[in-house]
Amino acid sequence: MSSLLKQELLPHYTYEDYKHWEGRWELIEGVPYAMSPAPNLFHQQVSQNIARLLGNILSTQSIYFPYLPIDWQIADDTVVQPDHCILKGKPRGVKIQTPPVLVIEILSPSNALKDLELKYALYQREQVPYYVIVDPMKEMVTVHRLEKTLSDKDTPRYSSVFESRDGSFIFELEGFSFEFPFVEIW
Repeated sequence: MSSLLKQELLPHYTYEDYKHWEGRWELIEGVPYAMSPAPNLFHQQVSQNIARLLGNILSTQSIYFPYLPIDWQIADDTVVQPDHCILKGKPRGVKIQTPPVLVIEILSPSNALKDLELKYALYQREQVPYYVIVDPMKEMVTVHRLEKTLSDKDTPRYSSVFESRDGSFIFELEGFSFEFPFVEIW
């Protein structure tokens, strides 16, 4: 199907449309994605453990702040809600419009493909320094970090720098680094 034909047949939504929807949604390049069904109990337990650990770790400084799902408006037709993110500075208003320094997505059967492919490409394009994928079914964590390529002209790309079930990883942010014990999220 040609892109012109797609544009004529498929609706293309914007943030203005998104603001009026009930329930939890994400909007990626004009296409709506329902955030349902609700995450299972283990997914929620893992998410609570991540939130607790991030809150404790980041409470020792005043530059970076952890957030649970919050609207990140990337473009007029793209709004996502990362499961967890870390922002430099405190945002104002009801949404963020600048890339987080770290995003954590927790896979579930209904969102795995979107998180592994669509959001991976989106976060890489938006230059999110760290993208962490947590797979509760496999009890596995993968950390992707933006890496400069050999050519300065190339946009940094994600490189998988950590994959483990029970290890810790040191995140190096501008002016602050911390070790995150992934073993404690299960």
